[in-house]
Amino acid sequence: MKRIYLLLMLMTFSVPAFADDALVALYEQGNDAYNRGEFQKAISLYEQALATGVRNSNLYYNLGNAYYRAGDTGRASLNWHRAERLNPRDPDVRANVELIERSGEISPSLKEKQGFNEFLRRIRDSGSAKQWGMVLSVFIWAFWLSLSIFIIISNQSLRKIFLGLIIFFIIGILLTGTGFGFRFRFENEPAGVVMTSGVQAKSGPGDNFPVLFEPVVGTKVLIRECRSGYCQIEIPPGMVGWVDGKVLERI
Repeated sequence: MKRIYLLLMLMTFSVPAFADDALVALYEQGNDAYNRGEFQKAISLYEQALATGVRNSNLYYNLGNAYYRAGDTGRASLNWHRAERLNPRDPDVRANVELIERSGEISPSLKEKQGFNEFLRRIRDSGSAKQWGMVLSVFIWAFWLSLSIFIIISNQSLRKIFLGLIIFFIIGILLTGTGFGFRFRFENEPAGVVMTSGVQAKSGPGDNFPVLFEPVVGTKVLIRECRSGYCQIEIPPGMVGWVDGKVLERI
């Protein structure tokens, strides 16, 4: 199980200072319970930590592991996807998400396309939206600074150098802007996970509509809209249907 350094925990937790030690203790007790095979106890301790409002990828990851070992595929998938949103570059998180998608427990239609789509996914997952935004800000400031110097100076040799820098920063802005856009949309997309078995996706928002497909428990879906207690979901690429909103848990 992963260990969170105390300093990182203190920086991440949005709680009063006096509660930090208690949160760290809950996390460590959860890890100890997991290592002893007491998965329900570990789940309880991790959930208590989450109930304080903390959002930490390691905590979600460990909670997903505990749910998976306890036989709850839906909540395991839910928490791993939550961890993925917070820390896309974590190889353990990504491995678990890919494993459960390929295991047959989740619809094969969720498997990501190869080629260009896979390339875009790798760009998206190379950093969080916050990280992409910070790099984008650096390129923007560097561009304006270089442009200002280019306008002011008269030395032709230096102007050529700064012109090259301006072109470089423009390319950087385009690339990092694209990465930020992909990642921001991914982190804020209205997605959820199917939490119960026997779910039937129908052609309309009601019980009397014909069944189109049956998403299995743990399937990640995009939530297009909800009305009358039903939600229209999509399983990429292009599988769309309506399900009872009670079977979904938002990521």
